[in-house]
Amino acid sequence: MTAFDEIFSLVGKWWRESLEPSFNALGLQKYMRFIFFAVAFVFLVTLAKKILSPIITVLLKPLYRFKANREETERTKLEKRNVMKQVEQMLKQQDYKAAANLLDSIEQRDEAAGYYVQAGDYSTAAEIYESLGNLEKAASLYKEAGNSTKAAGIFLQLKDYKSAASMYEKGGFSQKAAEIYENEGEFGKAAELYENCFAEESSHRGSTTKEFAMKSGKLFERVGVPQRAAKVYLRAGMHADAAAAYEMTQDFIKAGDCYLKVGNLQKAAACFAEGGDDRRSNEILSMFHYQKGLLRDAASYSEKAGDFLRAAEILVETEEFSRAATLYENLGLFQEAGEIFLRIDDFLRAAEAFEKAGNFVLAAKAYHKAGCPTVKVGELFEKGCDYFEAGNLYLQSGLPDKALEAFQMINPESENYIPASISIGTIFFEKGMLKLAFEKFRKVIGTEPINKSNIEAYYYIGRCFESAGKNDKAKAVYSKVLSERYNFRDVRQRIAQL
Repeated sequence: MTAFDEIFSLVGKWWRESLEPSFNALGLQKYMRFIFFAVAFVFLVTLAKKILSPIITVLLKPLYRFKANREETERTKLEKRNVMKQVEQMLKQQDYKAAANLLDSIEQRDEAAGYYVQAGDYSTAAEIYESLGNLEKAASLYKEAGNSTKAAGIFLQLKDYKSAASMYEKGGFSQKAAEIYENEGEFGKAAELYENCFAEESSHRGSTTKEFAMKSGKLFERVGVPQRAAKVYLRAGMHADAAAAYEMTQDFIKAGDCYLKVGNLQKAAACFAEGGDDRRSNEILSMFHYQKGLLRDAASYSEKAGDFLRAAEILVETEEFSRAATLYENLGLFQEAGEIFLRIDDFLRAAEAFEKAGNFVLAAKAYHKAGCPTVKVGELFEKGCDYFEAGNLYLQSGLPDKALEAFQMINPESENYIPASISIGTIFFEKGMLKLAFEKFRKVIGTEPINKSNIEAYYYIGRCFESAGKNDKAKAVYSKVLSERYNFRDVRQRIAQL
């Protein structure tokens, strides 16, 4: 059964069940056939319209589009003719920019681009050529317009890497340009641009500063310009790399300085030796061996370097005192030499060193220990202003007059003033100058009663009285001495004699 048969069956059923009873009730049976066909016709027309309308619309759509396109084409042709007339007018007036704008508006883009170029609007022309796929012209015009970044991007698409790098460089994109130059084997250019990147990063304290310095330096080395590499390394604080670069240039002194900064003493010493600076080489080797605890070797290298002071100091640590003292002497450091000679009981050399140093007191003491004549020792004490020791030594040498001169130089505020005064009085007494001796002893005593500090003076006052024949006074003084110290010298015998 077809769809139409089903439809007619449904309509017939609907007619019989719903409408036919109504028509029979109204007495319209004889018109029923006509009414039925009329309703069926209307129904079928309506149904056909609903079914066929979309189909017809789809079938007619190309015709409508064709008609619309034809109208549009006619309208466009008309507009183009009008625009072209305006373009001709603009060109006569040499208003290329306006002509280009009009041509661009009617999609004459290639021709418009040409007039943009004539008008000097390279950027717009470049954009048009780029959209049209003419990348060579687009790149050239972007370059002409000063848009280095766009030009570089298109040159990259064209795989014209050197031109792209040049444009990136011109546009200030040093890193991008450097990377392309490096890939293309232009290592010198790449090195310079990486150096620029390093300088820029350094000013901003960027995190990639040393990375750029390393790339720049290595490429400078690769193209045979290690001196440029060394300068970049130094600016980046990469002293070990700088040292290696300086070695390439055979600038061994600078290489040595760089190795020193990173604490590579062995390499530094080797470089200084290679550069002919043996003194610094030996200085550094001394430092190296000292750090290793090899003190004797360290001292030896210091001597080779001419740093005798350092050598002497190290030798003291190794307890090679004789060698150390000799070095101090060679340096003219006689005080230090004398002190070292004392440590090994070489009193004579110590004395000689102290004497050269102008330390006459220590020289005198050392000479005295060395068993030198007391006169010489006394003279040295006197030169060192130790008049008390000088006077005593003169007395031991049988030179009372020189002793007297020395004792009389002692300051009254000195702790040795009283003993020296007693010695002076004794000298006067032994010379028979009783009056001078008596006055000196009386000055020592002053108003103080006898005690341990002035008992000697009291004794000699008694001797003065005795020598002057004033036995009673002598006896009285001797008694005072006995009261202070019963067995003092020969007092008891003298009392007995008196």
